[in-house]
Amino acid sequence: MPSVGEVLFRHKVTSPRWVIALTTLLPSTLLLGLGTALSFVGKTGAGLALVAGGLGLGALMGALMVTFASARVVVSEGELHVQIGMAGPRVPMAEIESAASDVPPVNSYSSRAHAGSVQRPNAY
Repeated sequence: MPSVGEVLFRHKVTSPRWVIALTTLLPSTLLLGLGTALSFVGKTGAGLALVAGGLGLGALMGALMVTFASARVVVSEGELHVQIGMAGPRVPMAEIESAASDVPPVNSYSSRAHAGSVQRPNAY
């Protein structure tokens, strides 16, 4: 990834392999199973259509998961490059006016405020 100037920060996040396998295999296995069950019942045309759809869906989901399974962020002296999968914008540093996060600081979080109906009298 060529960047403008010296690279100040580089980070890469990838999806776990089990998520890729689950997203690829679960829908296609479901359709393959339904198609096989319909074929045994006697609805051969519908069963074959579901089997073909399951194989196509598995191939599509596999290709999408492999393509978009990673996200990269590179901050250099001249630009910010955010890449999800194989595409992503390059933003020059001169165009960035501010950077803020909507996430509150860790020490300002109150677990009692978000506890719902659970009451633990001596928790803290």
